[in-house]
Amino acid sequence: MNKEKPIVENVVIADSEGERTFVHCPENYEGEYIIPDGVTAIAPLAFKNCSQLESIVIPNSVRHIGHHAFEGCTAIEEIKIPIGINTIEEGTFMGCTNLSSVAIPPTVNRIEKNAFRECSTLDSGIYYYYYEFNLEIKDLSYNILPSSIEIIGDSAFRGCSSLEYITIPFGVTTIGKNAFSDCRRLEEIQVLGIITNVGKDPFSGCKKLESIYTLSIAELHSLLSPQYHSLIKPLDAFEIIDYKDSIADELIDTYSLDGKVFLHCSKYTIKYRIPEGVEEICAKAFAGCKLLKEVSIPKTITRIGYGAFSGCEQIKTILLPESIESIGQNTFYGYKELKEIYIPNGSREKFEKLLPKHLHDKLKELKQ
Repeated sequence: MNKEKPIVENVVIADSEGERTFVHCPENYEGEYIIPDGVTAIAPLAFKNCSQLESIVIPNSVRHIGHHAFEGCTAIEEIKIPIGINTIEEGTFMGCTNLSSVAIPPTVNRIEKNAFRECSTLDSGIYYYYYEFNLEIKDLSYNILPSSIEIIGDSAFRGCSSLEYITIPFGVTTIGKNAFSDCRRLEEIQVLGIITNVGKDPFSGCKKLESIYTLSIAELHSLLSPQYHSLIKPLDAFEIIDYKDSIADELIDTYSLDGKVFLHCSKYTIKYRIPEGVEEICAKAFAGCKLLKEVSIPKTITRIGYGAFSGCEQIKTILLPESIESIGQNTFYGYKELKEIYIPNGSREKFEKLLPKHLHDKLKELKQ
């Protein structure tokens, strides 16, 4: 049986395994609150309706923030989510009406339903993650979600009525129903990846929406209702590259104009899924991604370019699909932790020809 031990002001407890959980904010707390370093989780509802709380400091030791943790914190204007958080839970910042700036780290892969609902002040330069790496980004005209995000839940940004622009990154596959509903000032959306699932009326009530730019026009036509079809427009990949260079080379992923070649990965990506339909990973696409721990390669990939994964020091295993026909030199150069390269059953001879000899002992065939 776990024993709960008070640590600070009866609001932090430690379980039997040494994990520390912040339980609740002191009643009627005003001004700034600093969560003690060493806390690993913030409990659900911990700060709910702390309407006089003006700012919060979350230490990098925190790895989980519970649902509705900051709901109704109407005085908070800015928040920095620590690196290591994987999910922004249901209703985490719901009703934070003065919240104008949120920095989301490149470890987050899910934004659950109602996460930022009715954050009516959320407007510009919101979602980039700069403070951990001392990056300065100015004059940012688009709000960029981290490339690690895969799912945007139902009503996640509903009622964010100050939001004017949004860039949805390559990793996103699912946009939930009413995800951006009632974003009354939203004018333009860039959809950089291949969306496979869209809920009902994701942009209802977006009265100023003029353009939904995408590399995958056919896919969005099939997923969105006819009322949005006239808004869907082609996105020029070269414009993406220019845009990338104008803000920070490290923070955005790029693909070729037809979406078939993966060109460049954000240097701060930790987990990355290349969408189905991409056929080539170009030379040095992931080179120097020192934080990258996991990459998913679809069965449509046929070519991997020179040095594509060089310097990815933290990847321990990788799965290569049978569709691959060529692998460039030094693809896995500088892999300090690489233990196993998984390949389809019966394909060892093929991959021994594609990979250098020093990697042959790492090849492991997957049994059917």
